[in-house]
Amino acid sequence: LTAALASNPTLICPWGALEWHGAHVHQLTPGEVDRLLHTATETRVKVRAEFTVGESIKVISGPLSDFTGEIAEINSESGRVKVLVSIFGRETPAELSFDQVKKLT
Repeated sequence: LTAALASNPTLICPWGALEWHGAHVHQLTPGEVDRLLHTATETRVKVRAEFTVGESIKVISGPLSDFTGEIAEINSESGRVKVLVSIFGRETPAELSFDQVKKLT
């Protein structure tokens, strides 16, 4: 641990980021952690669900692209739908984001 602290004075632990200054440990603010990790906190735009349970959809992106299925569940808070997709004749549930599916007309 001492060698790790000597080479990297900042540690990320379950309680937050800690900075080591000799015998004193200082907790970093979330903004300082973001700056150190070069990540910016992003705000998520809430997408309103324009789907209904039982509706037929087509998957437009991801590994199930071009498959069709039926919506089994809608989670508006996370922006995801659970879709039953037929793979090799079996209904397989897949959780996809709203932007990965489109309504079939």
